[in-house]
Amino acid sequence: MKVLTISILLLTLVARTFSSYIENLGRDFEIFDNTILNINVKFQNEKYDELIKAIQIDAEKTEVENVQSLTDFEIKNATITFSYGNKIEIFENSTFKTGGMFSRSNKKVGFNLKLSRDFLGRKNFKVRAEFNEYTHMRQKLSYDILNRSGEPSIQAAFSRLTINDKFFGLYTFTDSFKPHMLKNLFKLDSTKDMILYQNKVEGFLFNEAATPYFVDSTAKNSEKGNFEELEKITKLISESKSIEDLEPYIDVDNFLRHLAFDWLFGSFDSLIVTGHNFFLYKRPSDNKWILLYYDLDFTYGHGVEESFGMTSIDLSTFTFEQYNFFNNVLVNSLVLNDNTRFKKVLKEILINCYNPKILNKRIDEIKKLIDPYVKEDFTPIDGVLPGRVNVIGKNETATYELFQESTEKHIDDYNAGLKPFIESIFNVACEEFGFDPKEIQEASDSVIPVSFFNKMDKNKNSKSNTKCFAKNKVIKKLVQKKINKNKY
Repeated sequence: MKVLTISILLLTLVARTFSSYIENLGRDFEIFDNTILNINVKFQNEKYDELIKAIQIDAEKTEVENVQSLTDFEIKNATITFSYGNKIEIFENSTFKTGGMFSRSNKKVGFNLKLSRDFLGRKNFKVRAEFNEYTHMRQKLSYDILNRSGEPSIQAAFSRLTINDKFFGLYTFTDSFKPHMLKNLFKLDSTKDMILYQNKVEGFLFNEAATPYFVDSTAKNSEKGNFEELEKITKLISESKSIEDLEPYIDVDNFLRHLAFDWLFGSFDSLIVTGHNFFLYKRPSDNKWILLYYDLDFTYGHGVEESFGMTSIDLSTFTFEQYNFFNNVLVNSLVLNDNTRFKKVLKEILINCYNPKILNKRIDEIKKLIDPYVKEDFTPIDGVLPGRVNVIGKNETATYELFQESTEKHIDDYNAGLKPFIESIFNVACEEFGFDPKEIQEASDSVIPVSFFNKMDKNKNSKSNTKCFAKNKVIKKLVQKKINKNKY
């Protein structure tokens, strides 16, 4: 098969500095900010045929009642090579497997990687196809915003995937909230006694027993896990009436920021609306719970019709109170009963990382970087588009031309334009909570983001210096004791 290649020189010229929005944040993924990561996966040829067979999944198999029973097709002893810039990293004896849930019925599907050794302090990564996501950047943009917000969050980059010498096209590359990743993210000594729960089943609104909706992320494969801590905190939330009820147990500002982003992103497949796609992590430094979001592909007016039949454009006009249309208990306790603290957090977000003035520029930067790769993704190889290997999967409506248009304007009722969506919800937020849009955007010109990643590095260095100081004091005492002894 003739494999389409794009001139390295052309791509290098296009990949100019585009990271101003996320520069100086201490992100590990900063090494990918001006380039594309090339991922090359190799394993036994006979396994490739088995992989393609396992990928054949139609929409009926990913309906809610069936999706939980789907299992991954896993290939161990794969060799995974990362190349970016002038660097090459080779990971032998790694694991490559199918990934995702509802997206498994797309023609182009996602995969998960588990490396045999650490890369950027992590071993687990995802490559996601963004099938029929016209802009190709909703996840990347969302994680960039979270990275800039000061919250612990997933990081993202863009990648080109090749499997057994077959080009699969453009993917979004992210890390994954696993115990080992959180150990490095929070600068912990070990994962022992870590308390981390992943919400994998949609529909949890903090008004019933939590266990059926979660997995214990620290449990071994053969273990069911321990859900005692989960049930305690979710019971407290379900019975709460105010921030004061929850302040001793949760990081309130962390929760408020995530609720704000849920709404601003129009992320209906997250905590507020669907009760889905989040982690609850008990931070050992103060024994308070925090929220962690993942899978932010159904955002900014994309994908809503698949779950609710409503138009994506509608969500960009929802007030925060309207957005809570399933009456989520957590939202009622933390915001709707008294929105004073939420209003303060929201204003900081709008100034720091979410307004049209700074995000329109960021969107243009990302678009410029990935443009040739999106074009490559829509260029047939022997009559077939790259990576569209699930032949019984959903039909593709995305095109390169729609990629060009979809950041600037609404395509139809189910595909909102990225910039118009952000401008609309920004104006709704300002009107609902009494902010001056002009004042917000002018203030964002001079703001210096406080990055979670930089903060953790400073804490680590501070602890290290404290240990060194303490050690030096001990040494000085011993030396002085020896001197005094010799005097006599």
